[in-house]
Amino acid sequence: MTVRPSMAERIARHNQDNALREHEENERVLRAVEHRRTQEEFRKWKEKMGFDLYLTSIDILKRLEKIRDDNMPGPDDDWNDEFCMAIELIPEARRFYEDMAMECTEVKE
Repeated sequence: MTVRPSMAERIARHNQDNALREHEENERVLRAVEHRRTQEEFRKWKEKMGFDLYLTSIDILKRLEKIRDDNMPGPDDDWNDEFCMAIELIPEARRFYEDMAMECTEVKE
């Protein structure tokens, strides 16, 4: 024959179960809040890094254009290495600049 727990023991067990469930729910909520906070911090960091890359892309393009202009050969001169390098890299620098500009101005949902 098994002995049933007393009413006081059943109430105490029920209260323990409720306390455990409440604690677990609080922990879940805290983890969700922390996850959301981390996501928001990462989003802000990503936006800042994107804008920094945009500014860097402008600087790269301007520097390459300056190298091109400073080393532009005359009509009878040979093309020097700096001029050739700048001419070769300017299209890629422009694409990088345009990509970063689009990234910074893109509307996020």
